[in-house]
Formats: sequence, structure tokens, C-alpha cells
Amino acid sequence: MRNFVLLLLISILGLWWTYEGPGKWRQGHPLVAPSKSLVHFSMGQNEILADMLWVRWIQNLEYCGPSSAPVETRKPPPVRAEDVLNSPLSPAQCHLGWSYQMVDVITDLASKDFLMHKYGALFLSVDVGDREGAKFIYNKAIQRFPDDWTLLYQASYHFLFELHQQKKAAELLLAASEKKGSPYFLPSLAARLLTLSGQKELAVRHLKDYIAQNPGTVGAKYAEQRLRALAN
Repeated sequence: MRNFVLLLLISILGLWWTYEGPGKWRQGHPLVAPSKSLVHFSMGQNEILADMLWVRWIQNLEYCGPSSAPVETRKPPPVRAEDVLNSPLSPAQCHLGWSYQMVDVITDLASKDFLMHKYGALFLSVDVGDREGAKFIYNKAIQRFPDDWTLLYQASYHFLFELHQQKKAAELLLAASEKKGSPYFLPSLAARLLTLSGQKELAVRHLKDYIAQNPGTVGAKYAEQRLRALAN
């Protein structure tokens, strides 16, 4: 019975694949993402369905919706945080489009798959230009994988450069700098971003705590330099 149900699900997905196959949207046929309720009808085959949807998604991951053109290469944002905060936020190229809807369903099905969360959000942010969609996936990912500094660092970049939410970006970078395995320069970088977001006192306290917990390290030297710069 279990095998029969699995075969039925695969057949249904195969029919959907045939109709919504790669390149269909280029011919004027909009792609349709599966409903979020799919997770309740997976018959325990969540990971299999997530893998199949992931393979389908990456074939048209740049697609947004029926009224949107394929995403063109975007100009890179300013490198310095100060320049980002002083520059206007350009219009988003996509808003909660097909690509986001696919990743949302996939990460519901594969709630323990770290890479699907991390790279799903990354592609939405960088390749699709779906800022809100990437934000929602990042928030979901951080709730499920709160101890991975690379995810927090990546999310911090998105909130700063793509959304201009410097306070949220600073908080994420601060959290990343406190995680095991994070690079030694993150505490200093987090303090700088905290200062730019109007949280200088928190930046100073963070640097002092880091220096006290990591005396004599390369990271402590960077933190001391940042602390002296803040005192001037």
C-alpha cells in the first residue's frame, strides 16, 4: 500500500511536470507552484517530494511570475555599509513570485535540510531579486538552524544590502560572531555595523566581552583596534 501511494504521488507530480515543464513559461504558459498544504498529503514522503520539487525549481529558478520578464544581471550594490545606508533602495525585481513559492513549499517539506534553506534563500536574494521572499526564507531558516554562523552572516548581508534594515543586519551579524567556528574578524565587523545602526553602547560591550573571553588572540587584537576607534 505504501509503495502504491508513493507511485501515485510520483505519477501526479510527473503529470504536473509535463504540463509545467522547463521552458513552458517562455512560451506564455505561467508556472504554478504546488500548494503549501502539500506537506499534509505527503504520506510520509516529505524528503522525496522536496527533492523532486528542488530539481524542478532549479530549472527555472530565475522565474518570478507571468507578468515578469526573466531576471537580468543586476548591478552590484555599494561595497561600504555607509554607502548602502546613504543610497536609495531600488525597486525589487520580484515580489513573492513562483520561485519563492517553490522554495517555501520545499523547505516546509524538508524542514531539516539545511542546504535547501540556505541556498534557497541565497538564490532568491541574488539571482531572483525577490527581497521579501528571501527575507521570509531566511527568517524560517534562522529559526530552524540558529547555531550556524554562515547562515546568520548570509542573512545579515541580505538585510543590509537588499533591504537596508541596518539594525536587523547588525543583530544578525552580532549573533553570527558569537557562534562556534565564526571567523575572528566578525566581532569587530559586528561592532562597526552596530555603531552605524545607532547601537554604539552595545558595540562597546560586545567588544569588551569578546576581548575578555579571548585574550591574546588575533580576534582580540582586531576587537581592541575597533574599541579604540570607537573611543575617538
